[in-house]
Amino acid sequence: MTGDYYPGGLVRRDRRCGAEFPLPGGGGGNAFGIPFAICDPSAENHCCSKWGYCGADADHCGCDECVDYRYSIKNLVWFYDRPM
Repeated sequence: MTGDYYPGGLVRRDRRCGAEFPLPGGGGGNAFGIPFAICDPSAENHCCSKWGYCGADADHCGCDECVDYRYSIKNLVWFYDRPM
C-alpha cells in the first residue's frame, strides 16, 4: 500500500484524496492525525474536489465541498505550533 503514496504517506501518487481514500493504519502515524489522503499543499494540484481528485481549477478548488490544502495545512500548522 505504501507504494501508492509519496514519501510522507499523506499524498497519493494517483491524485486521489478525501475520506473515500483512508490512509494505511488509519493515519494515526502522521503529525496531524489526518485519517485520509490529502493533496500536496505545495504542489500544482493542491485542492481536493468533491469527486476525490487533486487539481487546481474551479472544479477542484471552487465548490463548497472542495478543500484547498494550501490554506488547510497552514491553519493546522498554526494551530499545533502556537504557544499554549
